[in-house]
Amino acid sequence: MSMSQRQTLEQRYATKVYAKANAYSGESKDIRTRYGNLAFTLPIMIRSAGLVQALHFASTRKKAEQKQFLEDLADVLGYQNTQELLDQSRTAQITEYMRLTRQTLAVLVWFKRFAQSILDLEASEATESDSGENNA
Repeated sequence: MSMSQRQTLEQRYATKVYAKANAYSGESKDIRTRYGNLAFTLPIMIRSAGLVQALHFASTRKKAEQKQFLEDLADVLGYQNTQELLDQSRTAQITEYMRLTRQTLAVLVWFKRFAQSILDLEASEATESDSGENNA
């Protein structure tokens, strides 16, 4: 039995997300904030607008770190890239859509935890940065 088969799904998410967030730990505060802000705002958008709308809205972000966050999210969820995740969220049947929504929210919990602990971000910083950004 391989190590991944002996880990819970939460452990696998935590391990993958830790590696993604840790890659940004040495970056400047601005870059860490731009990368981590979606960990705070995306779950709220998903709960209020739905998965497909939230992911497509987030995909319009222009900053490289924000685009990388979505690539990292897609990777942790098992997709090759953001576009594949977007396509799946848009075309999935209802039961698959609900499963994907639950999975995405579960992964985002880990992104948020590691944004706080590894990237040293607080929700207020991410929200301020996100709302004050011109997406250029």
